[in-house]
Amino acid sequence: MCGIVAVYGLEWGHAHMTNKMVSLLNASQNRGQDWYGVAVYEDQKLVRHVSSSIWWIDEALIKHKSRALALLWHARYTTSGDNKWNETALQPFEIKEDELTAEAGISFAFNGNIVNAEELATELRAEGFVLKHDPLLDTEVLKLLMLREVRRWEKNITTLLEYIHNRIDGCCNIILLDKNGNMAIAKDKWWFRPLVYSVKDGLLFVASESTALIRIGCENVNFISSGEIVHIDGATKKIEKTNMHILEPVQKKRCFFEAVYFADQKTNLWGEAASGYRYRFGQILGEEDNDRFDPADTIIVDIPSSSEDAAKWYADSANIVRLQAITKHPDAGRTFIAEGEKRKLKVKERV
Repeated sequence: MCGIVAVYGLEWGHAHMTNKMVSLLNASQNRGQDWYGVAVYEDQKLVRHVSSSIWWIDEALIKHKSRALALLWHARYTTSGDNKWNETALQPFEIKEDELTAEAGISFAFNGNIVNAEELATELRAEGFVLKHDPLLDTEVLKLLMLREVRRWEKNITTLLEYIHNRIDGCCNIILLDKNGNMAIAKDKWWFRPLVYSVKDGLLFVASESTALIRIGCENVNFISSGEIVHIDGATKKIEKTNMHILEPVQKKRCFFEAVYFADQKTNLWGEAASGYRYRFGQILGEEDNDRFDPADTIIVDIPSSSEDAAKWYADSANIVRLQAITKHPDAGRTFIAEGEKRKLKVKERV
């Protein structure tokens, strides 16, 4: 569970790109608050910055204000590997044909989980690849898979994405940006995670959620379909959409976690706002629990804040009083995946 964001200049020398990116980053923070990273395409090369502070990333972008032609950003929400600071574990990842080469050929960021990461890691180790992270980091597996294919034969980033989606089992939205200014955005074949884009004022915006684009003034939001790739040609700046050829087609699924907890309540998920799903979840649960609790000695308290819609309808359906007994500190961030003392400290900060 992470957030991916990109901005691409369809017109040369767009001075407002980095300002727009900062606004888009701030509108996407619900997708992840552990670590942040950005890849910048300028002067025919890729530059990477990573930090635990979104404000530091904002400052880093100012340095590229006059030269950036494309930006790729990732917010980490740890579900694979550990959550300790390790620059090599943070996205965007870089792919270099020769690890001793200073410049990266491709930068990528992804949002999802790779279920068969262990199986793919075993395959890579058998071919001599060294995986540096313990516990296993699925992003590193993804990186080495792509590196192997880049070394085997020349692949453009569109065919590279198609190959990856035929090898992995799991949901995986990916954005690739190469040293020639080509960008490709791929939606996972399962349809699990949201992924959207919009074009406004000569800029292409990509985000994990529709609300992020709407908050920066985008009016026409396009939803990328499962198995679809949106490609921007670095030379012509033209946008093309293609469908991946999936060797073993899968049935479309919806991510329950996005609907219940993760997505912003106004985000359009599969044609409906996330709040709509939460309303119905609360209503159904309330009806099922109608005789379970005595309204005279029971109250409903919604925690976390994303449960507010469900709690309201639960309380109404079960005829139980709902109270705001706990107020979350707006800057504390999410706590349930934090560990040990860090979790205790964050909980104290929240209320």
